Amino acid sequence: MLLRKKNNGGGDGFGGILSEGTEIDGEVRFADELRVDGRITGKVQSERGRLLVGESGHVEAEVYVAIASISGTMSGTLVAATKVEIHATGRFYGNIHSPALIIEEGAVFEGNCEMATGSSHQYSSDGNGNGNGNGYGNGQGDERPKSNSVDPPPEIAEAATR
Repeated sequence: MLLRKKNNGGGDGFGGILSEGTEIDGEVRFADELRVDGRITGKVQSERGRLLVGESGHVEAEVYVAIASISGTMSGTLVAATKVEIHATGRFYGNIHSPALIIEEGAVFEGNCEMATGSSHQYSSDGNGNGNGNGYGNGQGDERPKSNSVDPPPEIAEAATR
């Protein structure tokens, strides 16, 4: 994977690029931004990061990010704390859990989308077992049916409540 320093006027974060022809099978974690022009199979996680799937990119994974921007092909389960964008060249097959979904004309979305309303879109676990961690209800056992719930990893749930 090629890493480059982001030049956005003041950030010291790093962005990563998985170039075309490169494949990763396993778990990928990143901090700020990851652009995928290659292929990832497995699991992708970032507490506050943005996943960009380029037109030649393929992601077949369980994904937990703040923002997902899809111009290529993605399948699996996608949990985005902030929003999901499927651009005109993008194709998504699977389940999306996000408070905001933007689908451009020409994009393909086949699957289910679960959107929380109001402030309940943030994951409601405090890391001490209080709250159900799935972003629904008041933490007193009020949750959606298990078949529709996706619990993010603890570090993602904790970041979403900040």
